[in-house]
Amino acid sequence: KTNLTFEPVLFEGSELGIKVHRGAYEAAQALYERFLPMVQEHVDKDPTAKVCFTGHSIGGAMAVLLMLMFRHRGVLLPQQIAPVYTFGAPALFCDGALGCCSACSIGPDGSEACTLGGSLLSRLGLRDDAIRSIMMARDIVPRAFSCDYSLLAEILRGWGPNWKDHTCLTGGATGEQLIISVLVRCDQGACLHVACITYGMLLQ
Repeated sequence: KTNLTFEPVLFEGSELGIKVHRGAYEAAQALYERFLPMVQEHVDKDPTAKVCFTGHSIGGAMAVLLMLMFRHRGVLLPQQIAPVYTFGAPALFCDGALGCCSACSIGPDGSEACTLGGSLLSRLGLRDDAIRSIMMARDIVPRAFSCDYSLLAEILRGWGPNWKDHTCLTGGATGEQLIISVLVRCDQGACLHVACITYGMLLQ
């Protein structure tokens, strides 16, 4: 159900102006209520304590959403949040999370002016490296929600109102992306496999 209900809905109300994967958001909202007492107890015991979320695949998506929800709802201060590490997690947001999308206006000189006031992370008082997404170079899961849906765009917009004004069917990476790729180097019949971690955009 989480994966199939993937139409975009508003994340945390209209004030942020950002849309998120509906199924993942609904799952995170259910988890939020279960985690809230534990998080509050942890930070109440020690004001210098930090909370760290991490996960693999859909668990990574939950980690990102929970951290952002705890921050937006005022449960956690920026200094109480350790970086979120995800491994092969799907993208969740429309490109409004990066500070652009339908909220951008085009100036007389052709430049874009963003009315959102910056990226989602910066508006929540967090650095870009508050989320660190680690993925294999050819893993399809991190691209699942941020693929180029241009061939299906008109069909998707016919599904319901959530798709009709959905101008950002590509994009959605939030935070830093670290891509693991394996290079094969051969010399005189002997091959060496080298794993490299590089910074990059999600769709590279």
